[in-house]
Amino acid sequence: MPKKNLIWLLALVTAAMLLLVATRPRHTVGPKDTGEFESVLRAYSLIRRNYYREPDTGSLRRGAVRGMVEQLDEFSSYVPPTQLRAFEDELMGLSRGLGIRLDYHDGKAVVLGPLPDSPAARAGIQAGDVLLDVDGRDLDELSPEEVEELLAGRPGEAVRLTIARKDFEPHTISLTRREFPLEIIQGLYRDGDGQWVTRLGDDDAPAYLRLSELVPRAPEELHAAFRKLDRPTGLVLDLRDDPGGHLASASGVADLFLRGGDIMTVVHRDDRTDRYRARADGTLPEVPMVVLINAGTASGAEIIAGALRMHGRAVLVGTRTRGKGCIQSMYRLGDDVGQINLTTSEFYVGRARPITRRPGSDVWGVDPHEEVVLRPAEIEQLTRLRHEAEVLPGPATKPANEQDEQTRSELQRLLEVDRQLARAVELLKDPDTMSELLEHGANEDLRLERMFLRRRERADLGEDKDED
Repeated sequence: MPKKNLIWLLALVTAAMLLLVATRPRHTVGPKDTGEFESVLRAYSLIRRNYYREPDTGSLRRGAVRGMVEQLDEFSSYVPPTQLRAFEDELMGLSRGLGIRLDYHDGKAVVLGPLPDSPAARAGIQAGDVLLDVDGRDLDELSPEEVEELLAGRPGEAVRLTIARKDFEPHTISLTRREFPLEIIQGLYRDGDGQWVTRLGDDDAPAYLRLSELVPRAPEELHAAFRKLDRPTGLVLDLRDDPGGHLASASGVADLFLRGGDIMTVVHRDDRTDRYRARADGTLPEVPMVVLINAGTASGAEIIAGALRMHGRAVLVGTRTRGKGCIQSMYRLGDDVGQINLTTSEFYVGRARPITRRPGSDVWGVDPHEEVVLRPAEIEQLTRLRHEAEVLPGPATKPANEQDEQTRSELQRLLEVDRQLARAVELLKDPDTMSELLEHGANEDLRLERMFLRRRERADLGEDKDED
């Protein structure tokens, strides 16, 4: 394992230990708290005594906790006990169930394809199969939502599917739902063997990698994926719709592309700060780079985009990111209540560039060097192409030369739909424009960081005077 990856692995372990410490209550309930919540306790007592049916006290407790948390901010959240396992799986980049993606045509549930390493893939379910029934329940009269609900379930549960395939009689198979890892590093689309295509053209063309979410293994997997590219002439890193994830993973990914300097600064409730800096050891070979962002690029993905922009390492194309610059800590409340995720700190790109959107502020999120806005129809088409690419294709039936021609047409179709990606390819062929955009962006980012540093210094001195 590269030394830089080992460093971030140790950071993840440390973060986990700190999380355990953070879950210990720092504030004990005293007389003041009891007085402030006297009316809440009275409401609970009135419900218990006067509601015309016996209330479920567990539901009351969970409802009270949910109500309090949802009043804090848009990012703090409540996780009920029934959803805890799924929440933990998502944080670790795991899916659960059968791993079947369906499309619906003329009232029929058609298999778009199975996800890699899923029960469906291991059972040999293929793209184009038609799902006829689930556990004996005919699907003809069911809505897509009802079909998906039938397929969902807990790991370890078995389910029987009846499937029709072209030129074969319908047959029934039994699958067991289980957990399986999601592919967080993706390419453009899959070839006939189900492998990701990552080249934007011939062998000497720039490469493309999509990072779908920041689970703990993200830095290591991205490092390995880049090494497989064998020194590409350029790289498009797609962070669009990446919701973020683990803080250390975000820093680890940014660190792969930076030799030094600040990645971000974390500010805690007591104004204590932690600075995350890049290290030269383990940095990937430097190639021209474009990062794709949009309004779905959030949290840790904003850390990566912001750090690469601030250091002039990559040109950003797309639209402004979401503006989620806050960090949540997880607190378990007991088996019958669940968990709350509270905003306990905030991060800045570099030392002082804010990410969180504040009322009245024009500066938030991460801005692209070049704004390219996709139309709603283009977004819908691109989403469909992504879903088709994520699943494994059916068996190849065409000769190799025809498959190569199909691959070229797939790329052309994708570039016609995805104008943000097409612009990234154009920029990688135009180093002069890349340099101009990077220089202009670096100057603007430096100006903003100095402005926000001065604001913070004045705030520390108790001065309220604002500055344009």
